Amino acid sequence: MCFEPQTITVTDHKDRPDTPPLAISPVLETGSTAPVSTHWMPLHELIAHWTEVDTLLLPAPVAPVLAAIGHALLALSGETSALRLFTRAWERRECAPRGAAIGLEQAAHCLEVAAREWALAAGRLDSLSPTDVEQEALARAQRLSRVARTQQERLWKLITELRADGETWRTPQQVKEVRS
Repeated sequence: MCFEPQTITVTDHKDRPDTPPLAISPVLETGSTAPVSTHWMPLHELIAHWTEVDTLLLPAPVAPVLAAIGHALLALSGETSALRLFTRAWERRECAPRGAAIGLEQAAHCLEVAAREWALAAGRLDSLSPTDVEQEALARAQRLSRVARTQQERLWKLITELRADGETWRTPQQVKEVRS
């Protein structure tokens, strides 16, 4: 990959000759209509999408885009932490339901932080105006904003799901203690 310093454009896509910059799965941008019982998803495509060199450099790096990418990476980090906490809680749900419920609450908190980061990413991208960047870059930023908002919505659904799981994982005695 070589860069032309005057134009700041990528001039070589040998590793992906048929892939235009920002070619991503439509599910990342619009969500899925499939009736899935959970909202966890593999994050590899999102990570690759938000770390694309083209996203950063075409036509030129601008502060809101760089900030949005930072917020997106923080959101992905938070979701990764939440998945680790969820996995531990799932493994402990039979032998230590109270600890598992606490683990689910911690995972939900990580997801809340991640959802806020997605909102910040979208907000930074939405702050761009046609005078800030070229039309093509503005269209890419608007698409990235839709991706961020879709991910934020997915995380809120996942938070609701985790909290519901936490209630079912509590023992009947713990539920009585909470209500007393």
